Amino acid sequence: MDDIFERARRQAVSAVRSFLLRRLLASLLSYLAPYLLPIAAAVFMVFTLLLLVAAVYEVMAPMRLLSGVVPAATDEKLVEQYQKLCDEYNVKETWLVPGEAQEGKTYYPGKGISHIGRLADRYHNDRKLALTWGAIHAPSLYWTFANGAEEIPDRIKKVVAEELRPYFYYKTSEVIVISKKTGDVVSRQTVHLLVEACTYTGLYQYYYEPAEEETDEFIIKYERLLDVKQVWENPFQRLDEFLKEHFGEGDRSIELARTAILEAGQAFSRKEKRLAWLISTGANSILAVSAAMVPPELMPFFKEAEKKYGIPWWFLAAVALRESSFDPNAVNKDTKCFGVMQVSPDNWAHYAPLLGFDPEKDKFNPRAQIMVGAYLLYEQGLKDVDWNGNWQERAAPVLAFYVGAGTGEEAVQKAYAMGYIPDIYAYAERFRVFSTAVWPVPSSREITDTYHPEATLLRRAHHGIDIAASLGADVVSVSAGKVETTAWDDTYGYYIDISDGIYRYRYAHLSSILVNPGQDVSPGDVIGLVGSTGKSTGPHLHFEVHDLAVGHTIDPLLVLVK
Repeated sequence: MDDIFERARRQAVSAVRSFLLRRLLASLLSYLAPYLLPIAAAVFMVFTLLLLVAAVYEVMAPMRLLSGVVPAATDEKLVEQYQKLCDEYNVKETWLVPGEAQEGKTYYPGKGISHIGRLADRYHNDRKLALTWGAIHAPSLYWTFANGAEEIPDRIKKVVAEELRPYFYYKTSEVIVISKKTGDVVSRQTVHLLVEACTYTGLYQYYYEPAEEETDEFIIKYERLLDVKQVWENPFQRLDEFLKEHFGEGDRSIELARTAILEAGQAFSRKEKRLAWLISTGANSILAVSAAMVPPELMPFFKEAEKKYGIPWWFLAAVALRESSFDPNAVNKDTKCFGVMQVSPDNWAHYAPLLGFDPEKDKFNPRAQIMVGAYLLYEQGLKDVDWNGNWQERAAPVLAFYVGAGTGEEAVQKAYAMGYIPDIYAYAERFRVFSTAVWPVPSSREITDTYHPEATLLRRAHHGIDIAASLGADVVSVSAGKVETTAWDDTYGYYIDISDGIYRYRYAHLSSILVNPGQDVSPGDVIGLVGSTGKSTGPHLHFEVHDLAVGHTIDPLLVLVK
């Protein structure tokens, strides 16, 4: 496991140093002659500070935090201290607003109708933008070096958390489940949808559209994510203003300071979760793949690209899984390719405008990333492909070129040897065969309690859905994956945890467990029997879905119906 974090750390160091060398050479060449001496002195000071930050990585053991210049016994306590600051300031500016922002207007920095006091977005986009402990530690550490201090004062940590705290604005929406048989409303759930977020990485606005999905038994009406827009010309406006005000950075050194802090913060907080999960569990990554793992907010974009370019969603999702594990914020530190589809900066700058996207504002817009990636695959050779025939033959040279192996048979062999083409073929086939999540109780569709993760005066918190069924009815796996846990809990009774590296699925209150830890399962495999063990008032399945990337549960219907 340490190798994973060691590799992430070294990549961050390499990226910072490479960037510094390029910027310094450009600066020196631009400011020769009369201003050479003062400019060189200023650049040298910034360079020294950034090398000190980079030096921290070189001496730091994986996943160790620095209380000073060397690792200390207080590291774990410092992480806890940072996490408490995150918990406090991530919810400080969470506001209910009337609806989506009008074009040309923003809610930031104002207040809303009422304060929510929690991260409430149904799709968890707020959690993906929330402060991490690394995002607080990196500027704090930068201040320490800049001021020659031996340790980070508590007041500096608090100033960083307060000044860089996110602002989240939400509207209310409904998820309505209707019985196809009777036409009755089975459940009506009020949810919150993020409409605007202002963080130290940008000001984002989210737009939604009405959607309707059908299962064998239900019609589900809800609002799904349509688009994400970055509003500011300079996404890092808040971070730059913070550095100028508190660290005295000038316009010429601001980009260097910002880059060092962003790289450092990502390296401190980064957890290559899917890779770490595969290594820690010994899971076969191919056997863990099914459509259940595709993030629900991305599925409409894959299907939009399929409709426009004729490339099946399951192939595009396979590329995205191999390239980024579906992470819109993923950046390759060596090639600088970024986003869900890992588009190169040059290709993005050229093709994003052709498709109607702003190269700067839409850089981390997942819809834009998927549409540009699909367009590149289409133009590079995936036109008029028989996707029901031998599509692999047509796809091989395109994938070789897409991954940067080059052109020709030698490039294809190289991409095969890298494991790139075989992985995508295998992922695509798994997505195609297991194209939908499986309902966990085949004999019953009766939902007796819905997902509502926050307690109210009238209702207790409920982190999953309850499905009533006969005692002893089959419970099947919703997804592919590996059985992590089979155990007893006073609340959950007998339960099973299965993970695919993107989500962890919990099946609780079972009367019998039919699988063992470490076992691989496929969608539809019988894993247990319905029971009423633990805190339960009658036979039913309690089903939860945990998003591993944000460390929190999500509404299971997002996975079961998409």
